[in-house]
Amino acid sequence: MNPLLKVFVNHKLSTMNASELIKFGEKYKITMSKPQASKVVQIIQSDRFDLFNDHIRKNVLTKITNEIDPALSESMDQLFTRFINSQNK
Repeated sequence: MNPLLKVFVNHKLSTMNASELIKFGEKYKITMSKPQASKVVQIIQSDRFDLFNDHIRKNVLTKITNEIDPALSESMDQLFTRFINSQNK
């Protein structure tokens, strides 16, 4: 994947707000409440999130599982995986 695109994607994820995350999730049939989205954003922004780093991504998903909802974490994992796979083609 293009390194510049990776930087752009990670920057967008680390600067999005809860409303943007909810709208993005709706495109992929992921529903979450505003408080859940706010907490996901907080988790992503509290770490040096790198969507393309397996270890960091898994740590974030574990936090989402433990602090918010395992089902939401699973949905986010599927979304992340789908995006990564689409970029590696």
